[in-house]
Amino acid sequence: MLLALSASCWALLCPGDAPAGAPAPEPRYALGGVLLSDYSTDFGLGLGVNATVERFDAGRAPWQAALTAQVYASTGGQQVHYLALDVPQAFGGAWRLGAVAGYRRDQAAPWYGAGNDARIDPSKPAGYYRWDEEAPYARVSARRALFASLSAFAQYRLSYNGVRAAPGSLLAAEAPTGLGGGRFAEGAVGLVWDSRDFEPSPTTGLLVEASARTAQRWLGAESSFTGLFASATGYARPLERVVVAARVAFDRELGDVPFNHLRDLGAYFALSGLGGGSTIRGLVPNELVGHQKLLANLEARVRLLTLRWDGHEVSGGLAAFVDTGRVWDGADASAPWTGLRAGYGGGVRAWCGRYFVWRGDVGFAEGRARVYFEVGQMF
Repeated sequence: MLLALSASCWALLCPGDAPAGAPAPEPRYALGGVLLSDYSTDFGLGLGVNATVERFDAGRAPWQAALTAQVYASTGGQQVHYLALDVPQAFGGAWRLGAVAGYRRDQAAPWYGAGNDARIDPSKPAGYYRWDEEAPYARVSARRALFASLSAFAQYRLSYNGVRAAPGSLLAAEAPTGLGGGRFAEGAVGLVWDSRDFEPSPTTGLLVEASARTAQRWLGAESSFTGLFASATGYARPLERVVVAARVAFDRELGDVPFNHLRDLGAYFALSGLGGGSTIRGLVPNELVGHQKLLANLEARVRLLTLRWDGHEVSGGLAAFVDTGRVWDGADASAPWTGLRAGYGGGVRAWCGRYFVWRGDVGFAEGRARVYFEVGQMF
């Protein structure tokens, strides 16, 4: 189970909007901070802080530039540290540039085997499904507006993966490709259709990605494979305070894929594995991995209460969801489009101004319940 607490700098975190008809405001800044505290039987007690500085300017949406830093560590051996820059309208507005550099460590990274039938055997010790992962990484991306809501993007990411599998673990017994770790480098190109009305928390519009990515030795990788990805996410507001969001995504990887990249979905709007707070709530993170992955999500969000004072706004509400998907790999690589694994549940939502969203969800799947508290909508 995951427990979390958060605190924020309200006066700076919830900037008020300029009155209608007022002169264009001078560029302004917003500072947001979230104190992270979580606990799970697998990963222990975690503490950290996530802080963002955003520069707002008239005619630049959702912001002119945003710089985000995170420091996080847990007693179970997890570390997630990064510094990320987002410039949505660079070079006169036609380009969106992004860059991130970070370090990731997980001394209890999960491996349940590849394929849709991967199951957790409660009779096995916890270490049987665990391995030690370490990866300093960097990623740069450029996205160019073409016409209407269509844009093209190119991206490059580089990491050095340290892999340590304990003797007697499932990973050591299966010895899949990539067990030795090493350098990973991947380039990606694709098209994005983005007609969302407001990126941090959309209420209407469509987000579509079609992309291809490849890891090759000439890019700096130590193995070669190719991935193809397609996803579509739609938002509708049937009632003033109700938003319905739906997402479907499919990913296929071909070639010599390292085991720790069988969890990858997509490139520009990348996801990781099936299971966990960003894909199928109720399943454990990366419970399902494989060369082919299908994911679908349906969520209804309702705002119940809104408070306003001195130009600031805070809202609270509820959400209900169903998440489902499956993977194909190994013996079931040619299985039909059945055998979906699913989770369902509900939670709370809190909006601070227009730009910051918190969510707390409880997901149920296959007799298990898990709790998630995170910043930002799931999709």
